[in-house]
Amino acid sequence: MEWVFYFVLNWFIFILLVDWKELKVNMWGGVLGIILACFVDYHKVNTEAYLLKNLIVEIYNTSIFFLFGPAFVIGTLFVQYHPAKRWIAVVNVFLFTFFFTAMEYTLVETGVIEYIKWYYYDSIIINFAVFYTLSFFSIVVMNKKIKQN
Repeated sequence: MEWVFYFVLNWFIFILLVDWKELKVNMWGGVLGIILACFVDYHKVNTEAYLLKNLIVEIYNTSIFFLFGPAFVIGTLFVQYHPAKRWIAVVNVFLFTFFFTAMEYTLVETGVIEYIKWYYYDSIIINFAVFYTLSFFSIVVMNKKIKQN
């Protein structure tokens, strides 16, 4: 049920914050978020680093509610609100890493994620890399303007 809860919560936030006029462009951040989530979860579940439980509807070893909830919504909104100033973009990556890791922590504490050969600092590193990749994608592929200071 936790996967459905986060799906609904993320879509509620999405509806409130999305720029519907720019969705066709910004949604590619969400698509990249889904691809990265599939890649990480598929690999880590297959290598028994962690176990995902109560998936309800499973695709590539992860919940479809996670992919089309947090992965898509956060990826889309991250690209949409990518800051123009470089130092704020760096802070943005750290903040998103913190909040995404906090969400993961709640899923671990409720028992739907079980760490086997995985630790919280592993998640922090992976989450940082994902948001760094999304930031790079925003600047290079989506052509979001960045200012030096």
